[in-house]
Amino acid sequence: MTPFSRHGLPPQPPDKASAAEWRAYAGSLEQVIAAAEHRGNFLQERLNQIVTSPAFKVLKKARTLLQSTRGSRRGQAFTPPDHKPDIHGAPLVSILIPFRDQAAYTERCLHSIRAITAYSNFEIILIDNGSTEKATAKLLEREAKRPGVSILRLDEPFNYSRLNNLAAKKARGEHLLFLNNDIEALGPEWLAALLEHSQRADVGAVGAKLLFPDGSIQHAGVLLGLDDIAGHPYRIAPESEPGTQNVRECQAVTAACMMTRKDVFETLGGFNEIDLPIAYNDVDFCLRAREKNLKVIYTPHARLTHHESISRGNINDPAQSAYICRRWASEIAGNAIHNA
Repeated sequence: MTPFSRHGLPPQPPDKASAAEWRAYAGSLEQVIAAAEHRGNFLQERLNQIVTSPAFKVLKKARTLLQSTRGSRRGQAFTPPDHKPDIHGAPLVSILIPFRDQAAYTERCLHSIRAITAYSNFEIILIDNGSTEKATAKLLEREAKRPGVSILRLDEPFNYSRLNNLAAKKARGEHLLFLNNDIEALGPEWLAALLEHSQRADVGAVGAKLLFPDGSIQHAGVLLGLDDIAGHPYRIAPESEPGTQNVRECQAVTAACMMTRKDVFETLGGFNEIDLPIAYNDVDFCLRAREKNLKVIYTPHARLTHHESISRGNINDPAQSAYICRRWASEIAGNAIHNA
């Protein structure tokens, strides 16, 4: 891959470079320009499209109606359809959970896994990234005594990609499940539902239906070109939203709950811990899987509650945004036009 300067520009070839090198340089510049134009014009273009639309007043009325109906629909209990995952054998699943303190959330996550999950052949790797609180120390002391639990302590700056890459090397499982510590399982078949598709030879990653604590949708697949670079198309919709009820192929899924085979993870080189230490590493991984003709699957049969970055907060780093735009410029820009 061509190295880029800290300003996001490819290095200029020497004056005596070949014509092929100059053509490659021009191509890299075109990608940077395309990504920059997309990011710079995104909000303004969308605003102009809405404001100049003849249906603007109708849209405002529709929004008011939608909010009122959404509120009433959220209050209704949703009954997920019965589904028995098709599992071949009983492969070991390694559940990788990175965290720093926030012991109450980690403990709740672990309790939900053990109390609810029907599929029992899993190990848990707790990735402690510099915890300092007494409550966390007590939790880890208890967990260290449990069978099937290992603890990886890393006292270094937060780098989500590196934490999981190191834990993946330690994992014994044939399948890896990357799981945030602010997640709780909602049904017994959630792990098996992910494994059902992770076992498929044509699949590179599998994601779940994640819900906010109020029951609305947080994640049901990721769409490129939405919300600038990539976004969740069904975010805050009620769980009964028809578009989220079926297994489907999508462009990416969030690593807040993402399963992949260990051999696939190793073949793809894991998460990009150099360019994407915190943001977009899951999107990049999924796109690299698709580059290898592997499918990215969303399954609604894995249902979990996600408190969404409660322990770290939302981080938007310009350098990581610039990298993902450079690396996947054509996919992001092309999908943004399609979604406009």
